[in-house]
Amino acid sequence: LMTGTAGNKASAGSSRQLRSRIACSSVPASARLSSSAAARSGCPCVAIRIGTLADSSLKARRIAPVRRVLAASPAFLDSVGRPQTPDDVDGDWCLRYSIGGDALDLEREDTPGEVAAQIRSTGPLRVNNGDMIREAMLAGGGIASLPTFIIGDDLKSGALERVLPDWCASTIAMYAVYPPGKVLSAKVRLLIDLLVERFGPVPPWDAFEER
Repeated sequence: LMTGTAGNKASAGSSRQLRSRIACSSVPASARLSSSAAARSGCPCVAIRIGTLADSSLKARRIAPVRRVLAASPAFLDSVGRPQTPDDVDGDWCLRYSIGGDALDLEREDTPGEVAAQIRSTGPLRVNNGDMIREAMLAGGGIASLPTFIIGDDLKSGALERVLPDWCASTIAMYAVYPPGKVLSAKVRLLIDLLVERFGPVPPWDAFEER
């Protein structure tokens, strides 16, 4: 079960690599089945989930860290200036990613785990889809905090620019989750191993920092 941008990133190339290692023609996956439904149905699917996992009957394995950084288009920053501190960020400039709420807690990059500032987003756009927020950012609509698996390529190309590069939202993680009490097939176990190997402790979407 690999849905949304996270699932697309995780599955891109992985099925091909999996087939090159073992003789299989498919990997259990669905774009329409929730992980809770998978648990109820007994389906041996693997769901890719992002965040801090709540207590659940599902089993989970951590695949990779997910960093969330502030960014905007260079044109937008040319128009409003480049903030030097969190207090310089006007909430009206911020695109509101409703999944994370309007209050964005920030940590210093060199002291992760310690909330040191907060920005409250009050901009006119509020959506629950990271890809829509990204499109608005690219169009010069404002500043937003998004996972680097969504905007890493844009940061690398220069289409987007980090805002407050010494700051970030708390790092979360990408997990493979699957129903408990089921014996995973060799194919599914190999898929999870491949995802961990492929994305590991430094995911490829964080390559923008090598720019």
